[in-house]
Amino acid sequence: MHRAPEPRLRQHRDLRCRNCDGNVDQEGDRGKTSKKTDNKQQAANDLVYAAYREQKRGIWRMSADGSNPIRIADETLAVDPQCSPDGKWVVYLRGPSWTPVKVPITGAKPPELLAQGGYFLRISPDGKRIMYLASPEPPENPSSPSASNPFQLKVIPSDGGADLYKFDWPASANAPRWAPAGDAVEYALTRNGVSNIWRQKLAGGTPTQITNFESGQIFDFDWSHDGKQLALTRGSESSDVILISNFR
Repeated sequence: MHRAPEPRLRQHRDLRCRNCDGNVDQEGDRGKTSKKTDNKQQAANDLVYAAYREQKRGIWRMSADGSNPIRIADETLAVDPQCSPDGKWVVYLRGPSWTPVKVPITGAKPPELLAQGGYFLRISPDGKRIMYLASPEPPENPSSPSASNPFQLKVIPSDGGADLYKFDWPASANAPRWAPAGDAVEYALTRNGVSNIWRQKLAGGTPTQITNFESGQIFDFDWSHDGKQLALTRGSESSDVILISNFR
């Protein structure tokens, strides 16, 4: 699958499933063809996922047991679907330019464009805002941001519109998330080979460090729904230089 250049971001999973009431976030199967249902209450309890069918990768929903797969967004290339907290709508990225898009969970209305190209969509805990990473402005060379022209972390209304907040994205940052209270965004920042989580208040000000690890890197993290527990994926990366001689 062709991918547009990105900053140091975690790769999109081929298939992501989420329970639209917020209780499940796990890898899933594609399900099997079954009878279609348009029941809104049932849709709010379904899983949403991106699947490759008929030479297109669209956005689908299905029951938690894998039955009743229904395509809610007929796209050529779509990834990273996420449900709103009330289970009524879904956002995802439309390729190949990775445009943030919104669609009702029922699929009853056409997908709605929210903004221009971005990465790492995240819905706020109250469902009223969406944050994403945007390419440098102007996007003369989106694959090569610089200190004077970095990626932007943007926050927009969940219905689309002008930026509510905008911050320069640190070059060595990764995995943006909403803080549990929804008043800040958080990210893993790596310095001298060590990652820690930092918090940036939407109101502005200097980012604050909220973990104090002295070794290792953070590849991903997330808060529990009650905001009391923090789960992290941590480890290290290594690489070797290999010399190949007498190559023919």
